[in-house]
Amino acid sequence: MITKIALRNLTEHRSKTLIVGGLIALGVTLLVMGNSIMDSISVGLRHSFTEQYSGDIFIYAPVEDEGDLSIFGSFGTDGVQALERFDEFAGQLAAQANVQSVSPTTVGRGILETNQGEQGGSLFWGIDPTVWQHSFAQPLTWLEGGLWSGDAPSIALSIGVADALAEAQGSPIKVGETLLITVMGDNGIKIREVTISGLFAFKTIAAPQLELMSLVDLKTSQALLSLNHQQVIEVQLSAAESEILGQVTEDSLFGEATLMGTAEPDLFGNGSSLITPELSNESVVAEPIALAAHSSPGVAAHVTLPVQAQFAVLLLDNPADVAVTQERLQAWVDANDLNWRVGDWTQAAGFIGNLVGGIKLILNGLVVLVAFVATLIIMNTLVISVTERLQEIGTMRAIGAQKAFVRKMILTETLILALASALVGVLVGTVALWLISINGLPAANDIIKILFGGDALYPSVSVSAVLQAVSMMTLGAVLACLYPLGIALKVSPLKAMQG
Repeated sequence: MITKIALRNLTEHRSKTLIVGGLIALGVTLLVMGNSIMDSISVGLRHSFTEQYSGDIFIYAPVEDEGDLSIFGSFGTDGVQALERFDEFAGQLAAQANVQSVSPTTVGRGILETNQGEQGGSLFWGIDPTVWQHSFAQPLTWLEGGLWSGDAPSIALSIGVADALAEAQGSPIKVGETLLITVMGDNGIKIREVTISGLFAFKTIAAPQLELMSLVDLKTSQALLSLNHQQVIEVQLSAAESEILGQVTEDSLFGEATLMGTAEPDLFGNGSSLITPELSNESVVAEPIALAAHSSPGVAAHVTLPVQAQFAVLLLDNPADVAVTQERLQAWVDANDLNWRVGDWTQAAGFIGNLVGGIKLILNGLVVLVAFVATLIIMNTLVISVTERLQEIGTMRAIGAQKAFVRKMILTETLILALASALVGVLVGTVALWLISINGLPAANDIIKILFGGDALYPSVSVSAVLQAVSMMTLGAVLACLYPLGIALKVSPLKAMQG
C-alpha cells in the first residue's frame, strides 16, 4: 500500500520528481564515468608494471627514504643494501603459497661505449634470463635477436639506447657486437665487456625510465655494482696448495726471509720472493679466494661470493590475493629474522604508483564534494515539495495516519526515486564509456601517456564504481529527505489542513 501511494505521489508531482531524479542521475553518471576511468588507469598501470617488470610482490632491503623507493630509483645508487641471505632462502621463498616465480634483480646506470669509441648512457637491470623469459619477456617486442642463453657476459639493448648509440657513431648497432659498460661509484670505476644479444622495445611505456632501460646478465651487473659480501665456506685444498699456503707467514711478507739460503729483500726491501724454483716456470691462475695462513686440506677459508640481488620481484598464481600474500610473506620474513621488506607493485612503481594514488585521492575528494552539493540541492527541492504537500499530509494525519506511516511513505518515495534515477545514471554512464572506448581517450601529453600506459585509454565500466555511485547517491537522497520530513511531521494536522 505504501509503495502504491509513493508511486502515485511521484507521478502527480512530475516536475519535482524530474528535478530530483535528474540531479541524482547526473551525479551517478559522473561518478560512474570518473571512477571507472580511474579504475581503468589503475588496472592498466598495474598490468603494465606487473606483467613487464615489477611483478605482483616487490621484496627489497630497507632504504633510508621509503618515499624514494622504486624499481628504478634508489636501488640504482651506491651503498644500497642487497638482500641478505638470499642464497639461503631463495628456494623457500619460491615455495611459498601463491608464489609462481621469483626473479632476482639488480639495477644501475652506466656508460656504454661502442667499438668505434662512441658513448651513451643507459639504465640497466641485471636479470636471470631463464626466470625473466618465463616471467616478463612476453610484453617485450624483439626487433632483433633476443635474450641470451648461458653465462656469457651479455646485454639486450632498449631500442632507445641503441638508436642513440647508432646516431652517435653514424651506423646501426647490430646483434653480436660488443660494448664496454662503465659504472662509476663509491667503489671506484668498474668496466666490463658485454655482447649484444638483442634489441627490444617495451610494448607499453608505464614509466619514462623504460626508454633507457637495458637488460644485462646478472653476474656482470653484480660485478659492475660491486655487489659482493664475505662468507665462510669449506674449501677443499690440495696438498700442493696447502704446502704453498703453509709457507706464507707474516715474516715472509714483511720481515727478513731466506730463500735457497740467500737473504733477499722482501716486498718492502727486506723479504724474499714467494715463487719457488719448482713453480717458477708454471702459470699461476688467480682465484677469488682470500688466502688463510697455515691452511691445511679441507680447512675453512674466506671467499668472496656475489650477492644475487638488490631486490626480487614475484609473480603470483592469483594476483587478486596480493594483499593476503604480501602480509603472509612479511610474516615469513620476520619469522626467519631476515632484513627484508615486502611491498606491492605501487611501491615498485615509485612516483608513478604514488601519482595514481594521489589522483584517486583527489578524485574521491571531488566525489565527496559533488555528493555534498547534490545532497544540498536535493534537500532544497524536497523541502519545497514537502511544503507544497503539507495540506495533503495534514489530511492524512487527520484521518488517522500516524507519523510512522508518513515517514515510511516519504522515505519510500525517496528510495524509489533515487534507485530509478541511479539506474538511469548507470545506463547513461555505461553508454558514454562504451562510446569513448571505441576510439579511446587520447593522451594529451607524456605524463598522461604514462598514466594511460600508451597513446590512448580504453576505459571500461567498473563494478566497484557503479556500486559506489549508486550507494553514495541513494544515501545522499535519503539523508536529504530527513530534514523536510522533520518539517512535515512537526506541523499539526489541523494547521496543515487550514494551510
